Amino acid sequence: MTWEGLPPDSRPEPDRPLGGRPLTRTHSPREIRDTVDSLTNEHHELALLEGHSLDGSADGIQLGPMGLVHVAYGARVGVESPPSGRQVVIVLPLGPMGVESNGHQWIAREPFALSSRHSTRMAPDPHSGALVGSVEAAVVEDYLESLQSKPLRAPLVLSSERPLRLASPRLVEAAWLEACRVLGADSEPPAEITVKALVSSLLSTMTLGLAPHLSSSLGSS
Repeated sequence: MTWEGLPPDSRPEPDRPLGGRPLTRTHSPREIRDTVDSLTNEHHELALLEGHSLDGSADGIQLGPMGLVHVAYGARVGVESPPSGRQVVIVLPLGPMGVESNGHQWIAREPFALSSRHSTRMAPDPHSGALVGSVEAAVVEDYLESLQSKPLRAPLVLSSERPLRLASPRLVEAAWLEACRVLGADSEPPAEITVKALVSSLLSTMTLGLAPHLSSSLGSS
């Protein structure tokens, strides 16, 4: 993944939607990588652009079945996530992000999903970073089955034969950022009713966003 075509570093004070849930402030690529992986259940690789030093931060929370983390590296980095497999991972860039997966390259300014079958390389904005949400595919499958009141035709697979951009991206982004700001405004554990309500909202908007990529699981109506 290269950084050609990306705008210059953004310098205003970055938005930290989970700022009340700090996890780490570090100069160690390994520490911030492991912190993010602990909430996303990934095993991604992180590479600093030569000559740069990391000044990273990660804020996050485990919200019921869903892990949420906002990460900013404070430097130009390359992130490579493996195929997500049985994990559904949504990335909300908070600044322009270079993305490459399965032969597709684009500058992402709106949320997208990681591929179940192909690795994804990303070059996030150094200061704004990205919000990442992750949940087991089985949780999404159960939610889809409850919506359509019948079993899925096939397990959920996000194949990335085309870029996994989300439908209604602004609605998804607004709902997820607002949920994170609610969580980030208080350092105390959220009440059970709050967890259930926010998880329901996040799953609802996630499935709305993923709708164009669910035909193999849902089948014909």
